[in-house]
Amino acid sequence: MPGYFDVQREAALAGSLNLTPAGLTGQGTVKIRDAEMEAFLFEFKRRVFDATVDIFRIKSVNLSALSISTRNYLTHFDFDKLKGEFKSSRGISRVDFPVNQYACSMDRFDWLVEKRSIRLYNERNQQVEIADTLSADDPG
Repeated sequence: MPGYFDVQREAALAGSLNLTPAGLTGQGTVKIRDAEMEAFLFEFKRRVFDATVDIFRIKSVNLSALSISTRNYLTHFDFDKLKGEFKSSRGISRVDFPVNQYACSMDRFDWLVEKRSIRLYNERNQQVEIADTLSADDPG
């Protein structure tokens, strides 16, 4: 089935879960494909989750290095849309691109899983899309 995302095969939590009548929460590291999100509190709902992500990382295409790394973003991830929305918890936060040895400051970004791309937004709400083609072999 094209575009179908099998949560049981393609996403996992390494950490702990807490199920109460109020809902399902967890802490630890959520791994989705080649990305990881670490948080002290994930709030899980049906096919979405929200969290204040302490660290977000995506591996580069060749998986030998990180293509993006961030800290301190409020996150909403939707498994049906295969989209993560990240908003800085500090107004503006640093976004690192280790393969390219580059860093910038952004107030928010979207991770489009199927397109393997990130859309970065600055304070003026200008948008730039970066395809996930970064590799340690071709840093430019």
